[in-house]
Amino acid sequence: MELLTNILRRANLKTAYENVVRNKGSSGVDGIGTDQLKPYLQQHWSRLKEELLSGHYHPRAVLGVTIPKRSGGERMLGIPTTFDRMIRQAIHQELSPRFDPAFSPYSYGFRPGKNAGQVITSFFSFGNQMSCLQFSSFVISNSHFHS
Repeated sequence: MELLTNILRRANLKTAYENVVRNKGSSGVDGIGTDQLKPYLQQHWSRLKEELLSGHYHPRAVLGVTIPKRSGGERMLGIPTTFDRMIRQAIHQELSPRFDPAFSPYSYGFRPGKNAGQVITSFFSFGNQMSCLQFSSFVISNSHFHS
């Protein structure tokens, strides 16, 4: 419960709200855009907070939209509601500082300051020292939490 209390701290939620509004984005299935999030929260926050604290909150369905791919064709993109994005952001802000330091330095996916291009750089820096199979084994075995 302490973790959830920290996630729902006013300062954490304010930062999450500001991040979601700054990033803009489309509205989800409820049609509430970032410009409408504040009035929505003012009207519904007590109920939403109670649902979150009691474990009865369920995120809304995502809005499926088709977007073009650079290589041609299309792909599906799921757009969550702005409130769900705010809660996800609040969770991320609380969990990242706790868990990110424990990740392997060779874990590149979905982490601040890390990207897939660094995998290639890392490969070439190790390339002279080990075979492709050895490098793959090294990355896989080091992609979990440090003990």
